[in-house]
Amino acid sequence: MIDIHTHILPGLDHGPEAVNESIAIAKEAVANNIQTVFATPHYRPGVYENDGLTVKQAVLDFNMQLRAESIPLHVKSGHEITLHKEVTGDLLSGQLLPLEDTNYVLVEMQTGDTFAQIKTLFYSMQLEGYIPIMTHPERLYGSAETDDPLYYFVSHGALSQVSAEAVAGQHGRKKQRFALKLLRKNLAHFIASQADSVPFRLKPAYEQTAAVLGLKKARELQENTKRLLVGSPAFVDPPEPLHKKRTFFKRM
Repeated sequence: MIDIHTHILPGLDHGPEAVNESIAIAKEAVANNIQTVFATPHYRPGVYENDGLTVKQAVLDFNMQLRAESIPLHVKSGHEITLHKEVTGDLLSGQLLPLEDTNYVLVEMQTGDTFAQIKTLFYSMQLEGYIPIMTHPERLYGSAETDDPLYYFVSHGALSQVSAEAVAGQHGRKKQRFALKLLRKNLAHFIASQADSVPFRLKPAYEQTAAVLGLKKARELQENTKRLLVGSPAFVDPPEPLHKKRTFFKRM
């Protein structure tokens, strides 16, 4: 398996503080049949300002450590980028990293971000060929500017990722139902661990997806991670609105 969103690198964000903790996460990943992970430390202006060179060097060093300890895990570079007005320029300059050498970009929205702000920033990124992958898509639903923001953004070329823990039920039934609903309506295209510690929940998340939505759906989601790894287009079935619009007669 491939995990496109982890916080496995030591000392860069809220993930492990020391290399031995990162090694423990790597061993846990291998034990869960994960062969490749993307290290995606946060870039959040004023909080976590790990630039592209820092992340690439940290990935190089950690891969060398893994080889030295004969741990069969491959680590790729990336960022989880908090949306900000310079995001496109920072990507073009190399200050920020897409996922390895692809045009996929892991982006994080904040609850205060408006629909209009996100729309403008995504459009700017897409003009330069980048494909935003939204983490924490549930945060979009704090805005009253549009009833179905995730449907809008997916319909306009963005993708989204739900957390393995949510799908596997580790955050409660309500969040599990919401994550599975996003997958069922083709509003989410990846499952990732978002791991900053052990254990990993990727395998049980795929198993839960297969049980509820069918084996074909679970396989497509795993295939999307393979396609991402080589920079190919993801499987994207037509999205469905999260909320059905009521007719005039149903409102009466």
